[in-house]
Amino acid sequence: RDTVATLSPVLALEGGFSVPGEFAAGQFVYRVADYMPPQERTYWTTTSPSQLVAWLDGHRPSAILVSGEEPLEQPFADYARSHGYLEFPARGDGTGPVLYRSPLAPDPDE
Repeated sequence: RDTVATLSPVLALEGGFSVPGEFAAGQFVYRVADYMPPQERTYWTTTSPSQLVAWLDGHRPSAILVSGEEPLEQPFADYARSHGYLEFPARGDGTGPVLYRSPLAPDPDE
């Protein structure tokens, strides 16, 4: 299954995607991860706002899902746009969730 980086894991799961463990708790652990003492981070599977770009660069998820409800999500959208992900808004008026899909790699046989 395709993996989705998101702070709204329920939306991704309902859409048939898998969610990496780092985002399974949604915004809750992610929001405070930069404030956790290093010894406590070993108990959590998470990333943080300061580590998001490095995580995305290292894992290159198939998609990035932004619910549009949380300003904390803006770096996800910025990353998707700056890395060539294709944007699929849920609504034509610019509100609601937006799914960014990684472009398909060219077929070497074509």
